[in-house]
Amino acid sequence: MTWRRNDDRATIAAVCALIVAVIAAGGAAAMRAAKQQNGPGGGLTRAVLTDKEAFLLGPPELIAGSEAGKIFPSPDGRYVLVSRTRAQDGLPVRITAADLAQDTPPASPPETSVILWDSQTRKASVVWKAGGGALAGQFTMGVLPQAAWLPGTTNVLLTVGTMRGTAGTSEPAAERASLLLFSAATGATRTLLTMNSNPSSREAEPEGFYFQVSRTQPVAAVMGARTGDDGAAIPTVRALRRNGTLGPVVRVPERTFLNGFSRDGTQIYFATFGAYDKETKKRNPTTYSALSVNGTSGTLTPLDKQPQVVAVQGDESEEAVPAPGAGEDAPPIRLVAAPATLTRAQSRQNVRPVWLERADEPAATPPVPAAVTNKPAPAKTTPALLLAAADLEPPRALVTADCDDAPLTTGQTFQQTRSRWPNGTPVLSVNGALLLPDASAVLYRAGGVLYAVPILRMDKAVFLEARRRAQRITIISNAKQLGLGLMMYTQDYDEMYPSGEGINDKVNPYVKNESLFQNFVYTFGGGPMAGIDQPATTIIGYVTGPGGRANIFADGHVKWQDE
Repeated sequence: MTWRRNDDRATIAAVCALIVAVIAAGGAAAMRAAKQQNGPGGGLTRAVLTDKEAFLLGPPELIAGSEAGKIFPSPDGRYVLVSRTRAQDGLPVRITAADLAQDTPPASPPETSVILWDSQTRKASVVWKAGGGALAGQFTMGVLPQAAWLPGTTNVLLTVGTMRGTAGTSEPAAERASLLLFSAATGATRTLLTMNSNPSSREAEPEGFYFQVSRTQPVAAVMGARTGDDGAAIPTVRALRRNGTLGPVVRVPERTFLNGFSRDGTQIYFATFGAYDKETKKRNPTTYSALSVNGTSGTLTPLDKQPQVVAVQGDESEEAVPAPGAGEDAPPIRLVAAPATLTRAQSRQNVRPVWLERADEPAATPPVPAAVTNKPAPAKTTPALLLAAADLEPPRALVTADCDDAPLTTGQTFQQTRSRWPNGTPVLSVNGALLLPDASAVLYRAGGVLYAVPILRMDKAVFLEARRRAQRITIISNAKQLGLGLMMYTQDYDEMYPSGEGINDKVNPYVKNESLFQNFVYTFGGGPMAGIDQPATTIIGYVTGPGGRANIFADGHVKWQDE
């Protein structure tokens, strides 16, 4: 896997603008907040610096509101499918299995939808939705989906369902489930299979269906059941071809279930549970079998020699050993949870901050937000723009000050027990936060709402240069405002420059921003403007910064001077 990064030095200008925006967002308060977000002595924007790279965190973006449920990231991390439940009145709801088992649904059936978020375009769109309405006693309620991405493609297999019935009656609701193939690249949706509780066609799968996807090939196996002439359920399986269509139906023995794919995606494994022996009162041993799958034609054929034992839990038979090279490109960062308690007067609130930090940082509890009190925080004495070299390379950055405690639930994208994505890289998640497999964003859920914090990955030298330029731009801007303030002062005081004593109090009424005086040095002792022979070359003060200072001249212009 190749991690997405931005090494082009042309991005310096964009990163520089981002940092300037952070600094200028709210004067000293914004600067202090940006520092605090990176921990003690952090940088001027949310960033994590490793030995060779920098990871910049952007502002959080909304993906799905209301009750965001399961998430299904694509293997490359670009796309994320999200299930969401939203009540008619706009309040989030949770529908449990007990609710679905009732003869009648809740009075206001919720709307269930599937949302696609593109991490490159930063846009979210609704892929599918159902429910959320009741008319003349008739209700429609969506059923939360399952999904799995097909390797090497932008296609995802998706099961969705609806329940329709009449409120206030004992008649069971009619169920309908569909197997969809959705293309994230084109937005096209194809219905591959349907299931009805009262099917009118043998083409449907009345007993239901489920599927598994190969981890290495864009093929899948769909297991279902058809009703025979005698009314008994007949287990069947069919393959999803590479062109996105289903292959021919193959009958399999009773009590047979999908048991995964071979690593190369050419074989489908099955487990057949033994029948119950009434005499011994025991179940016969489970047997294992396999079929060869042709991804192009979708045909399934028995193997000449069946595998001896294929006891698999999940997608593949050989998952205990990752694929060659898996994990070698794992990001040098990790997520860390740091539960804390905030207090104000007699009130206490538990929060769950999540940090992004260097993976080689010692295992220790990262800094947590200070307790909120009724007293103002003490003023910082360290100038915000004159940080020590070590402080300019923050090892961690705050992703969110609080998120849900429940972990983000994924579908069949990876195996939870092994905590690896299909490409073999480790899954990095804590609490309700998850790092996408390409490290392009951190997803987190707070109050049932799903957010994404974009991550810009670049060379460390590029970031440091961008930050240096951004700091200089900010310092020059501050110096220009101070120069203008001094000129306004002279106009009110008969063209006399102020003396150095209490210079901040004298000029601040004109600039109305105390943060501008950080690192400001006034070198002119005061006196009439007419006493300066060459105002364009006479320095009356300066603002220090990294690698130099911004000189303020008597005529009000500003020029940067390197050390």
